[in-house]
Amino acid sequence: MERAGSIDPLDRRMLLEATMSIERFATVLTTLRTSKGLTQEQLAKRAKVSRGYLADLEAGHRKNPSVAALRRLAKALGVPVAELLG
Repeated sequence: MERAGSIDPLDRRMLLEATMSIERFATVLTTLRTSKGLTQEQLAKRAKVSRGYLADLEAGHRKNPSVAALRRLAKALGVPVAELLG
């Protein structure tokens, strides 16, 4: 049984990869968003994050996006989380 607040190994790996390659993540996120014809405002609304948070991710200013945010962004973009992580 998993302890409350613990992170499963896949989630931990996704967080580590996102942290280690934040510049790549920022580029992939921006490229996916623009290729889908979405504005930051539109994607933020679909992913239930603020536009400022999304702008910070795309600029590489956020170093540790949460697993929940990664999942919501991937779903809003219609891609697997692994693709979002590049």
